[in-house]
Amino acid sequence: MKRHTVIVEGTLSFRMQRVAAARAGDHGRDVATLPLLAARLAGGFSRPADHATLVPIVGRALAELAFEELEAVKTRPGMARAVLAVLARVWAADIRFDDPLYASARLLDLGRIETYLRDQLPIGALPPDLRDQAIVGVGHAPATIGSLHFHRLISIDPLWRPCE
Repeated sequence: MKRHTVIVEGTLSFRMQRVAAARAGDHGRDVATLPLLAARLAGGFSRPADHATLVPIVGRALAELAFEELEAVKTRPGMARAVLAVLARVWAADIRFDDPLYASARLLDLGRIETYLRDQLPIGALPPDLRDQAIVGVGHAPATIGSLHFHRLISIDPLWRPCE
């Protein structure tokens, strides 16, 4: 059995590829998203933190921390989900909160929330950390993922294709 991995984007595509593999009897096919691929390369018990896990932790961070710009709106309904959506976009763009190029009160507030998340989650659960661990484990890629096929991916976020 030859192992190969198909990278998809989105839940529907993920499920459709798994059904197609099952119907074809392709036991060597692994279907993954980019975060799941990174977790596989990172090894061990690494896995990306999901939305259901992150929202309550962001809510606690909003309740417990003091902010410069977000303080006035941190108790609004849906704020935890909104902050998590912004964090996801910042992570996808591979923006570092300590980068002086992006220094602003809002990003400093989001950086505090990211630090809170890192303290509450297992190591490597956040996308930037998972990516960094995957880069370290990329030498094991031939054995762990086999050949790689990107199925109908239109674009790949800068997070998953670092320039460094």
